[in-house]
Amino acid sequence: FGLAYNPDRTKPFRALATSTSLSKQSEGTYVTDVVVLLLRASLVNLPNGYICLSTAKRQSLASKARRNQGVIEERMGKKPDVMGLIKQDDKIFELIYTESSRIICSETKKDDDDVKLWRETLDRASFISALCRPTGNQFGIIGIQVADSVIHLNALVKDLVGIPRYFHVDHAEIPLSPSNISRVKSFIRILLTLRNIMIVNKSLVMQALEQATSHPPEMLTQ
Repeated sequence: FGLAYNPDRTKPFRALATSTSLSKQSEGTYVTDVVVLLLRASLVNLPNGYICLSTAKRQSLASKARRNQGVIEERMGKKPDVMGLIKQDDKIFELIYTESSRIICSETKKDDDDVKLWRETLDRASFISALCRPTGNQFGIIGIQVADSVIHLNALVKDLVGIPRYFHVDHAEIPLSPSNISRVKSFIRILLTLRNIMIVNKSLVMQALEQATSHPPEMLTQ
């Protein structure tokens, strides 16, 4: 990726790693200077188009749709730390949700983010199913959790009968300093895994949309 060997790109990592008070690093700094860089490195120059990373605490459209079902007063959707978005046929698809803690965080924060990610991926899977039907057991909404210095890759996949299943795919330590070189192999593996999953997911969404457009549901005749 060039991330580990480019001096300019690794400045934030070195700054964080040499800080005398990691516990005081804000969540926003960690997300901006580390997490977003990792996602960009993984998703740059995809062969089937780009994925936009939203880092402005944008509300999830899928979460908003679920929370406003059956209510009169409009409610805001959840706001993940980072979302991976694509635009296809004038529709915006949220394919990646990311929740991050500080470099040092509590077990409660980890558990809360884990549950939040599961809810966000479930909302999006239901939202996409209402627009098109990507191939079951293949397409998955990605949930990425960064807790302390560990990145967790998860996926929510609907099986062939539409039952959602949430999987932990992989995890790895983020090598925040040169002394963590032994962690690089597993770290690169998880970034490549994310990249490969998103190439497939993007293709499946495009195929499902094309299928939905060319073969719309038949209207019942009276």
